[in-house]
Amino acid sequence: MKIKFIRNSIGLLLLGTLLCATDCGSSESVVLTIKNESGKPIKIKSYKDKILQKTIDLRIKEEYSKTYYSIRGSTVLPHEIFGADSGPIIDSLIIVYDNYKKKSWKIKDDYLLDVFDSSTNSFVFKVEDYENAVDCNGACE
Repeated sequence: MKIKFIRNSIGLLLLGTLLCATDCGSSESVVLTIKNESGKPIKIKSYKDKILQKTIDLRIKEEYSKTYYSIRGSTVLPHEIFGADSGPIIDSLIIVYDNYKKKSWKIKDDYLLDVFDSSTNSFVFKVEDYENAVDCNGACE
């Protein structure tokens, strides 16, 4: 009985090794970047159910990058860079431009597509984004 159990266990172990080969659990890295080319300092605030999850401050021409690892078959969603490292998945963002203008949206909005460059995996906030933001008369926060 013990011998049969040991033989079956070894067989399952070998089968698992053969199925996984060297590719089992492999991952690929994806670097996501946020670039501030707006001409103004920006503050990016991310929320889940109206609760602040993370704030990213970027000076003019500053970049923020983070590397993500996805297990083969899974995807890294670009907006993950805005979320807290161990927090819930965010549902909205507010970009504050030098406390004079702001832009807010839900993650599902197409605005993210306007600022996301898929060829470089970068979110690029430009002068036009600042110009199209809502004026809040210096009281954006």
